[in-house]
Amino acid sequence: MITKDKRLLGTVAGAMILAAVTGFGVARCTADPAAAVRRYAEEHAAVTEATERYVELVTSILDEAGINYLTVTGRAKSVASYAAKVARTVDGRPVYRDPQRDITDQVGLRVIT
Repeated sequence: MITKDKRLLGTVAGAMILAAVTGFGVARCTADPAAAVRRYAEEHAAVTEATERYVELVTSILDEAGINYLTVTGRAKSVASYAAKVARTVDGRPVYRDPQRDITDQVGLRVIT
């Protein structure tokens, strides 16, 4: 079990590195909403690829741990959804002052057991 725990910690670190390598998220932040949406649109293919890697990673962890599951699926936030989130305001102020840093749900995974 200790080996699996160490492997899990290693894969979490690997996932964080993968996010840094793809260049999305906090790597290059901008407070300009239009620029943030343009940048996300440019990076969407990399986000989608990263999502596929995360699905593979989680699937392999579950398989190696012997955990039964029905499916592991993932999705990258669409550009339209990202743009809508960037545009959100409360009392006339943007909810996300720095969208590329503050919007953290660009990749979502679902494991059904």
